[in-house]
Amino acid sequence: MKRVIENSIAGLCITAVVVACNVALFSLFPLLHRFFSERINMVAGLRRPPAVIMEYRKPEEKKETRREERIRDVANPDRARNVSPVEFKFTPDLSVEGTGGVAMEQDELAAVVFEEGETDEPAVPLYQPPILYPDRARDLEIEGTLEVIIIIDTQGKVGSTEVVRSPHVSITNAARKVIATWRFKPARNKGVPVRMRVRQVIEFALE
Repeated sequence: MKRVIENSIAGLCITAVVVACNVALFSLFPLLHRFFSERINMVAGLRRPPAVIMEYRKPEEKKETRREERIRDVANPDRARNVSPVEFKFTPDLSVEGTGGVAMEQDELAAVVFEEGETDEPAVPLYQPPILYPDRARDLEIEGTLEVIIIIDTQGKVGSTEVVRSPHVSITNAARKVIATWRFKPARNKGVPVRMRVRQVIEFALE
């Protein structure tokens, strides 16, 4: 009986010790957790790189304004000197060397066809081959006078040919072909080349 009681007391003591240990552990656990948490955070804080702070700065308006003023000054240098810009006025030259009246007078003279004796300088032949007697007219023993009126242009070429009279059509055709090749020094009036009407009379006679 005594042994049973001793065993019971021993069991109660062990139970009390276990309970006391559990209570102590549950009481110390929050403190230990807080202590170790602070240590862990401290170590982590030492190893963590410093945070980079991004700061956006608005550009200064004064500097931009000065730059714009500088650009305006370069674009308009007269503004800095308070000088009014130079105004250019165009005045057409109507003098003799300019063209005005002289060009108009040249055009008018070039449009007029002058008669022989009306110009200051007459047309001068430079190349004027003769009109040969056509074989057809020679075979038919045709003789007569060929009268043509030609207009010499400002380039010295024959612009047109008008046959006034001809003894035969073969002579007319031969004359037109040859006269088209004639060249002249053009007539001049007031120093300007002009067109001139010239009359040509050619006799065709058998020998």
